[in-house]
Amino acid sequence: MRATITTAVLLVALGAGGAQAQHEGPYVGIKAGGYSFNNLDTRDDLDDTFGDYAWGGYAGYRFAIPIAVEIEYLTLEEDNVLFGVDYEGNMFAASVKPTWDIGEHFEIYAKLGWTWMDGDLQSSWHDVVLTETSVKNDEFLAGVGMATRFGPVHMRLEYQFNELETHYFDDADTEYVTLGLAWEF
Repeated sequence: MRATITTAVLLVALGAGGAQAQHEGPYVGIKAGGYSFNNLDTRDDLDDTFGDYAWGGYAGYRFAIPIAVEIEYLTLEEDNVLFGVDYEGNMFAASVKPTWDIGEHFEIYAKLGWTWMDGDLQSSWHDVVLTETSVKNDEFLAGVGMATRFGPVHMRLEYQFNELETHYFDDADTEYVTLGLAWEF
């Protein structure tokens, strides 16, 4: 389903031949929201999903054609006392961002790129450590979003996902939903 939505938005953005970019040049921003690790099928056959807050920054350059290139960095943290899960990690991504301007102040976009993750995951029960593993991953990243502009400031809502495969987790994925605020130069 996520792949279908991403493909549809990408095709619309690439097919918007008549749409001209409202802004050309660099931009920097901050973003915050949430993330989740999904379909964590551990070796002891316990399916689990967890996530918490994510925050960080991004920078990019938008070209005269409706496309941008972007890098981003997010800090991911989880401290779930009820289920005994503790995760601290980072995510870095580089992506291409085709955009489609709708009117003078609104755009939708797709993101396609690569993500690198690095973090430490620990599960415990009553202060007894049950599992401790390092989560290092680099995988394909896809996403969709929408943004609105107020002069040189733009605000955006974004959904991204990437696969998560390590020596401990098979067929898991990571999802991010963030709200960002950027300044265009």
